[in-house]
Amino acid sequence: MWDYLNPYRWWFVINNTHPLIGDRLQRLLSIARYWHLETELNLENQQPLRVKGQSFFIQIAPFLGISIGGVFATLIWLIWQTAYALKFLNLKWIYGDWSFMTGCFLIGFSIGILVRINSFFPDIKLSTTQTDDRLPNLLSNPAALPSDSTSVSVVGKLLGRRSTSYCLGQDFILQSSTASVKLHYIWWLGKQINPQDLIGRQITVTGWLRRGATPWIDVQTLQTHSGTTIYSPHPIWSTVVAVATEAWGTYILLKG
Repeated sequence: MWDYLNPYRWWFVINNTHPLIGDRLQRLLSIARYWHLETELNLENQQPLRVKGQSFFIQIAPFLGISIGGVFATLIWLIWQTAYALKFLNLKWIYGDWSFMTGCFLIGFSIGILVRINSFFPDIKLSTTQTDDRLPNLLSNPAALPSDSTSVSVVGKLLGRRSTSYCLGQDFILQSSTASVKLHYIWWLGKQINPQDLIGRQITVTGWLRRGATPWIDVQTLQTHSGTTIYSPHPIWSTVVAVATEAWGTYILLKG
């Protein structure tokens, strides 16, 4: 249902090699109906859902920031050139040097990240956390977007590969009793157990479930039954990236 009803789904398949399964099934069903063939699956032909635009804008905030940064850089260039032509300024700082555009792009990108951090990573409260028995309902919601952060605590078996090529945990999947979901894990400084050592074991994953073309969970913690906990600080790293990018962009602008 999400694959062919969500109006923003096209933005989440840009890097996909194949159309979404829902779109392919809907196409096959339309061909079968055209030839009056009996179908084994019935998908209702509904109008696309109306999803809150605010959720989508929060999702693409960093990219909107880049666009706004480009507009701001163009205004700076026009104002500066006009002031120089009218001899209000004696410095032709940005004449023939477009590096300031890069600075504006970087600052806009960092502001976009900061704008969406709070809604992207809300506090996880155990009283409102969804468990693995709710995963099928959460994943089947056709109006969901990745920015609709749902706090979850899911128990399942950790799947992945043990090798240095996958040391960052980019291939982790949690197989629960109701569904299998990809995990987005980010390493943390300090001494921690290598998460690859937990492959094949039953663990509890706490984090934020996101529904895109491929559903995933942004991991906050991986916890074993013995109480060992591995942290994955997505909000902290997002803040670090935002601050570093803004500092870099500011340096480019000040350097001239």
